[in-house]
Amino acid sequence: EGNIGIQTAGAVPLRKAGNPIFLMPGDTDEYDWKGMLPFAELPYSYNPPEGFLASANNRTIGDDYPHYIGHWFDMPFRVDRISEMIKEKEKPGVEDYKMMMNDFKSKLVESYLADLVEMLSWVDDFGSNEKRAYELLANWDMVLTAESCAATVFEQFYRTFIRNILVDEMGEELYRQFGGGLIRNMFDYIWRNPASSWVNNIHTEEEECFDDIVIQSFRETVQWLEENMGQSPDDWQWGKIHQLNINHPMGSVKILDRIFGLNKGPFPVGGSFHTVNPKAYSFHNPYAVVHGASQRHIYDMSDFSNSYVVIPTGISGIPASKYYVNQIEMFLNNEYKKDLWLKQDVIAGARYHAVFSSQ
Repeated sequence: EGNIGIQTAGAVPLRKAGNPIFLMPGDTDEYDWKGMLPFAELPYSYNPPEGFLASANNRTIGDDYPHYIGHWFDMPFRVDRISEMIKEKEKPGVEDYKMMMNDFKSKLVESYLADLVEMLSWVDDFGSNEKRAYELLANWDMVLTAESCAATVFEQFYRTFIRNILVDEMGEELYRQFGGGLIRNMFDYIWRNPASSWVNNIHTEEEECFDDIVIQSFRETVQWLEENMGQSPDDWQWGKIHQLNINHPMGSVKILDRIFGLNKGPFPVGGSFHTVNPKAYSFHNPYAVVHGASQRHIYDMSDFSNSYVVIPTGISGIPASKYYVNQIEMFLNNEYKKDLWLKQDVIAGARYHAVFSSQ
């Protein structure tokens, strides 16, 4: 009682040699496993000085950690925002955590926006919509609500910029195979290393600099938005193109979906892959939501009866059930149900009973 901790668990192999990221020759024992990492050497944190623990798929080890436990970590923007919000409260309670789980403010945007706005401020020949898009970014609170037009401008710029950086060297086919996590890491690397050789377009006679690609990408962003969302920047609300669908496995059969109402949506949503409330999309098929929280839980460790849950798809996968996708509006509105803990509360709250008998 009174202690907090987090412990990495799992079987982590120790290898004789080689870079664990890559495939190794199998015709020799040179790269074989030589055992498993002892449990005591797995990463953990116990009663940290900050007084809290936070995790969002981020890297939890330092560069001095001697063992390989993986490399596919999320960037730190979400966990940094979580930590920031916790530090703002002397003693966060359940209601505070409800608000945190629905947070759409982005530390990723915070990392890049000031530089972007400054570079764009140097341009003196913007058209009217380019000026308006610049103003949206310059006055943005970095919150990606479904109603935000600045969010749309930023997300489209993000995609356009990194594509302009990579596709001339990689080509269209290889770029399309380049995963979202790799793209995000490349964006961060290029933004922090503007003199990188990746910046120049190898297919042009001129040698482009970082600022050239930024301004080109911004102009192309506005052009894309005009063509796909209309000529008025006031119509570029993020939720108009960033939408969530709840799809049943059999919902791809159109006649079944039409008869039984298997699929639900689309629902306009805020957020992105870099917000605490995650609503990720494919870089190569924007902006339909393809990844995010499948459910939300808040546990009160001092009183488990004061815990909360929401499951957007409901607790039944049977379309005829009234519990099929019956919590989606609660999920979208950041509402919760009590998560019953005590046996007597579970029994009292039950709507149906299933009896499994050996006879």
